Amino acid sequence: MLRYGVSTVAIASAGCSDASGPSGGGTANTTMATSTADTPTTAGTPEVSASTALEPGGEVLAQPSSHAPARVELALTNQTNDIVSVLPVSFGTVPFEVVQPLTGETGDVWLIPPDNPNVTVMGGKLPAEPEGECWKVVDAEESDELTPYFSSVNYSEDGIDIPAGETYSVQHEVYYRGPDDACFPAGDYQTTARVELRDANLGSRMAVTYVLSVSEDGEFTLSIVSVEDSTDKNG
Repeated sequence: MLRYGVSTVAIASAGCSDASGPSGGGTANTTMATSTADTPTTAGTPEVSASTALEPGGEVLAQPSSHAPARVELALTNQTNDIVSVLPVSFGTVPFEVVQPLTGETGDVWLIPPDNPNVTVMGGKLPAEPEGECWKVVDAEESDELTPYFSSVNYSEDGIDIPAGETYSVQHEVYYRGPDDACFPAGDYQTTARVELRDANLGSRMAVTYVLSVSEDGEFTLSIVSVEDSTDKNG
């Protein structure tokens, strides 16, 4: 069971300074090659890496519309015959709930879990309706020197328990943050999400790099371009 902590974690925005719900069918995702390295071994415990235990996933559930921002889903499927407990790396909350901005050549893409009190936008706000047909992060008043960033609730270190063969997932709304004259320019936006197996006998981390691609006609697709294992506690 999850237990809340009392501290908060602030996550700074990356990239430029200065954002669509269900409008129809989603877009399928493709998962790319997995690489493993430095798989830990503990006496009496079979060799297990995070990418052996968990299969990451990601897909676009809904394209942007005039009624709601685009929606994507990030997921982890337990490929073992036992319960696997997973923690996020570096920040509080739970795996895939707080995701660093996806950076592109012109601006960033923010993934924000909807109606979720654990993740808050500070120094700005999310729009109630699109700005010029664009779902874009709104800056705070000029008198406020803070640029928008995420704040999240810290949890205890119990992790998320994923039963054997089941999938854990988090949905996010998609917002743009960039120049005033731009709105999700066509191209690729990339970020890396990291998770860790809680069991001390496993001690493995996995880094999943996601790319959100925006086509010239404004269609979103989400891909996994790399999955890497690490036992390094510093990264």
